[in-house]
Amino acid sequence: MRFSSPWQSTFYLRTIALARRVSRLIPGLENQLITYVTERQNRRVLSHLQASRPRDLLLIMPRCVKLPGCPADVKNSLSQCVGCHDCPLGDVARLCDRYQIKALVAFRSHIAFDMARTRQPDVIIATACHDRLIKALRSVPEI
Repeated sequence: MRFSSPWQSTFYLRTIALARRVSRLIPGLENQLITYVTERQNRRVLSHLQASRPRDLLLIMPRCVKLPGCPADVKNSLSQCVGCHDCPLGDVARLCDRYQIKALVAFRSHIAFDMARTRQPDVIIATACHDRLIKALRSVPEI
């Protein structure tokens, strides 16, 4: 089942861009707008996923989540992290293992966008700054 998102519409993109420019005139309003838009998108995704459980998941997380010097190659799998209790990726890996969800981790937006286009995951879960969330919604609206 294909995901239909308003982010695929040029009109919607321009409306959001205009709303962001206007909201910047009042301190804090732009972040509130982005939070609202992101929450609406999350509700759309949840509604879409009611029909089928996602099997392929792309996690986009900041670099600081993975401990410095950790040899795990999380771009291909979190399997090396299942037994790790040193960083949050171990918790994520155990959850994914428990629910049999394939998860990948991208630490940079350009890598994440490339992975999203190449692998076409069912769902992307991202933690990022507000402006980066908007960039992601614009860049891969079909996922």
